[in-house]
Amino acid sequence: MIFPAEGADALPEGLARIVPPGPDKCPWAGLPAPAGTVELRGWPDGERVVVAWIEGRPYWPQDVYQDVDPPDPEALEAVAELLPGPR
Repeated sequence: MIFPAEGADALPEGLARIVPPGPDKCPWAGLPAPAGTVELRGWPDGERVVVAWIEGRPYWPQDVYQDVDPPDPEALEAVAELLPGPR
């Protein structure tokens, strides 16, 4: 989830899914802290493929960057897919 830099109570503005950086046995090993600053590098036109740069390291995308509009039910469904537990 990508949140704007300003405002502690801000709603998410985007979703950038990354390829797990670790080995097959522990794919999420090597992830940075879940909160911090990310720089998105890519092309804003056409398919929005962006690479997340965190602490000077690239994290490659699984798919295209998605804008999140909290009032939109489809956007909320995409966010819900990331949450653990039953739906």
